[in-house]
Amino acid sequence: MLSIVSSLLTIKPKIKIDGSKLIAKTSPMILALSLYFRNKVVTIDRRKKLVKIDSTWFWVFKNSTIIPFQQIEGITYKYDNFWFDFSLNLGTKDQVEEFTVSLKLTGSDQTIKLFSFVGEGIVNAPINDYEEFDLSGNQESSSKNYVELVMKFTEKKLI
Repeated sequence: MLSIVSSLLTIKPKIKIDGSKLIAKTSPMILALSLYFRNKVVTIDRRKKLVKIDSTWFWVFKNSTIIPFQQIEGITYKYDNFWFDFSLNLGTKDQVEEFTVSLKLTGSDQTIKLFSFVGEGIVNAPINDYEEFDLSGNQESSSKNYVELVMKFTEKKLI
């Protein structure tokens, strides 16, 4: 079976580095589809040693959370998946994968979700005789790149 990987099959934040800042924003595709109903910007400032999470709901309700690096115990990276039936009783199923990057706060079980990377997963074996290729997103590699950048900017380990 041939696997075709495309970033078009992944919902992920837009990520950029601006000097001492790592900035991740809600996916432009999600913003457009939701008419900017929900927007999130996570800024990790290496110089100021803080994480700032700005959220906007319903275009007007805004919330800002600031987390100093000393309150962060480490970075968590979680994987989840579920099978989805894309067929009309043809037996074709595929998996949707979600990789979530969060901050684990010191002295607490609380985690603060930064972003999730969601997309169609890879099926390693044909589910039926007529499938010759499998489409998948790049959510795993994109999320790994982001978690590595978060670890580098915060100087915290994966826990």
